Amino acid sequence: MKTLIVYANPKEEGHCRIILKELRSSIEDHDVMDLYKMKFNPVLSKDEFTKYGHVKAGKNIKEMQSRIRKVKKLIFVYPHWWGGMPAIMKGFFDRVFTEGFALKFKGKMPKGLLKGKSALVFKTSGAPVFIHKLMGNRDSKMIRKEILGFCGIKTNVVPIGLCTELNDKKIKKINKIVNKALDKFFEKK
Repeated sequence: MKTLIVYANPKEEGHCRIILKELRSSIEDHDVMDLYKMKFNPVLSKDEFTKYGHVKAGKNIKEMQSRIRKVKKLIFVYPHWWGGMPAIMKGFFDRVFTEGFALKFKGKMPKGLLKGKSALVFKTSGAPVFIHKLMGNRDSKMIRKEILGFCGIKTNVVPIGLCTELNDKKIKKINKIVNKALDKFFEKK
C-alpha cells in the first residue's frame, strides 16, 4: 500500500525538510507531491468555477486526484504560518478536494467520498506547542474536521514546536516524534 506525502515548504533546508527526509527513509512504499517543486498554482481561477460555484477540475488536478485515490494513507507536512497552513496548501485543498471527488451533496447534506483513508499531519512552528493549545488549536481543528474530516478522512495532527533553530538535538527530537507518530499511524507495536 503506497502512502502519499503532500509537502508544502519552499525552503530546501529546515525543520519540515527534516520531517520529509525521515518520512522518506521510514516509509518504504511512498509517493511525494512537493507543491513548491511542482510549482502548484494555489489560485482557484474563475474558469474553474461552474455555474453554481462548484470547482471544475482540469487535467493536472485530475492527475493529483488519481494519485490520492490510489492510496489509503495521506501525510501532510507544512509550517504553521500566520495561524494556519501556507496558502499553497490551502489552495491545494481548494483546487484538488472538489465536489464529486472528495465530497458530494445529498440534498443539502454533504457526504465525504474519501472514507476509508486516514491522514497524518505534521506542522512546524516557532512557538511552543502549548501556545497552540492555549489558542484552541484552531488550525488543527480546521484541517482535522473542516477539511479532511469533512471529506471522510480520519486525521491526526502532530504539532512540532520551537522550530527556530536546527541542530543535532532538534533533529533527533523531530525524528523521534515522527517515528512515534508513524508507529501509531501504521499501527506498529
